[in-house]
Amino acid sequence: MVNRPKQIGTRAETAVTRYARTHGHPHAERLALHGATDLGDIRLHPGLIAEVKAGHTAETASPTQIQTWWHQTITERHNHGATAALLITKRAGYSPNRCGYWDTHMDLTTLLTLLDAPAPQDTTPLTPLIRMSLDSALTLTTHWAARQPTSH
Repeated sequence: MVNRPKQIGTRAETAVTRYARTHGHPHAERLALHGATDLGDIRLHPGLIAEVKAGHTAETASPTQIQTWWHQTITERHNHGATAALLITKRAGYSPNRCGYWDTHMDLTTLLTLLDAPAPQDTTPLTPLIRMSLDSALTLTTHWAARQPTSH
């Protein structure tokens, strides 16, 4: 029996990993499942993970669904011990071969972390998420990774 959602997820994660490798994160790798303690789908750089959502559900996700997935992503960031995490969602009309156009979501605290800027003290967990293309997010994270003391 074929598990179609798993195939969709694997294809999406593989595409994002390959894209990241050629766009500033040459050591990006898919992460193995760790049972009940999920560590994210992809390690882009030490201290930086990504969660990838694909398929029709991702293409039509409501803001509430995106927030739910973001909270899952934050849990995985904590489980992994990472500094930052991204949520990547497939866009309708853009195949995995064009994943650079997919949406990447992060909160203000994550954006400020990637910019090495101080986070405001009054942020709440319900702060609206920031959305940008995967291509733009990888440009941002590549510059962040270059400033990190840990190198691959």
